[in-house]
Amino acid sequence: MNMNMNMNMNMIESAKCILKLKVTNSTGLDQHVQKCFFLQNYDDASAMFTPNGTTALEPGSYLTKPFVTVTKQGSCVTLWSPFTTSASPPKIVRIFELESDVNVNNVKSTYNVSLCTLPKQVYGHTSSTLPQQQPPPPPSSYLLFADKTIGKIYTLHLHSLWRTIPLTNSTTQQIAAVVGYDYIIPFTTVQPIYSWNTLISPSEDDVDVELTET
Repeated sequence: MNMNMNMNMNMIESAKCILKLKVTNSTGLDQHVQKCFFLQNYDDASAMFTPNGTTALEPGSYLTKPFVTVTKQGSCVTLWSPFTTSASPPKIVRIFELESDVNVNNVKSTYNVSLCTLPKQVYGHTSSTLPQQQPPPPPSSYLLFADKTIGKIYTLHLHSLWRTIPLTNSTTQQIAAVVGYDYIIPFTTVQPIYSWNTLISPSEDDVDVELTET
């Protein structure tokens, strides 16, 4: 009995915090983070990226994927660059905030925020000696805001594009990078939404939906 206890105690390893990020608002006050989503389908994030550009990202230089933090009772989402192996802190890429509605009881809206990511399409390596492959569209992800006090839903789309990493003198690899937010779609529901789960499923109708400005 004592031998087993000693063996189990010897196998316990303590965890160590490698990097820590402080989330503050524009005045420097701490923000309480309600949720954090790591964007698994993306490798990098920066507001300075342009389509089909080349990045200096080296394999293994990032510890994590880009991520999104949720603050201000779900009304504010902040897009961050990844944690790096150089110990430099992540940088803010973009901030999006909904104006809080007020219901008949003078209660401000709070939001349940979820992340919905469409399946990632594989993109292979390219070489100067092989025909150039046509890349698929970049990954697509949405942040969904469900109002807990008023019957409203907002769908915010993450703007993404492809970036090129030089692997060798003749070989490159395409990675997906997220650069911010590009559009939002509002919905109206009869009742407030207190809890929900997001589910990805193919559409039964193969119809293109066109968004028009009003």
